[in-house]
Amino acid sequence: MTLINIFLFYSILGNLFEKVIMFFINKNYISGFMNTIFTPIYGIAALIILYIHKKIKIKNKLLKILIEIIIYAITL
Repeated sequence: MTLINIFLFYSILGNLFEKVIMFFINKNYISGFMNTIFTPIYGIAALIILYIHKKIKIKNKLLKILIEIIIYAITL
């Protein structure tokens, strides 16, 4: 998938997920300041996660997962 497709997919999926959660919490669909079909912050976060995942070259899987979780928590 291209970067544009990844961005759009996760932006729409994140917006849908956020609206479902907000519906159960507040009983309405309005969740934030953007009332569009997608929320760009979710697409940007997905691209950052993919970029970091590709840059980390560690053979030990457990260590790689732990380092990625720490980096994701700091960055996002």
